[in-house]
Amino acid sequence: MKTKFKTWNECATHIVFEELVRLGVETVFLSPGSRSSPLVLAAADNERLQIHTHFDERGLGFAALGHAKATLKPVAVLTTSGSAVANLLPAVVEAFKSQTPLILITADRPFELLDNGANQAINQNQIFKSFVCDFLDIPEVSEKTHLAAILSKVGHGYLKSIRTQSPLHINWHFQEPLIPLTDEGVTFPENLSAWQSSPKPWTQ
Repeated sequence: MKTKFKTWNECATHIVFEELVRLGVETVFLSPGSRSSPLVLAAADNERLQIHTHFDERGLGFAALGHAKATLKPVAVLTTSGSAVANLLPAVVEAFKSQTPLILITADRPFELLDNGANQAINQNQIFKSFVCDFLDIPEVSEKTHLAAILSKVGHGYLKSIRTQSPLHINWHFQEPLIPLTDEGVTFPENLSAWQSSPKPWTQ
């Protein structure tokens, strides 16, 4: 994986997808959207991930579910915020009832921009209720963020999804800029250097 990034959004999302690949994720299904841009770019940058796109989130969820059932492997599903997330619910229910692990990664707005009347600003906290094995809410990242803690949360959530054979929901709040627009650099976290040079996941 690359070690030079322009923003903390870029750095954190690349690290998380690298960890998911090491844990066993090979395929990502996504519907493009503005708020999910950091996730989409990070997934596309990982050469070991196979990417499938779909214009409609409801269809996306069922396409991912079918792929996971056919391959017997966990599949990551990416959406932007708001009603896009709600459209995954039918597939999430089917995945839960058929014991199929899906790694749902949904973009969200910063906390101060939630519930402002727009359909893309709805409260996504626990939106899938009891149909997921766990809900991880990741706040906006910055130079103060302990990225190792995010890796640990994602790794434990993933392993819980595999153990229980049920979906996992990772909800990630992104602050702008959503895509790197400057040449300002972000230093790769020193405490992750051993993990970066190893092929093993952070959580084992």
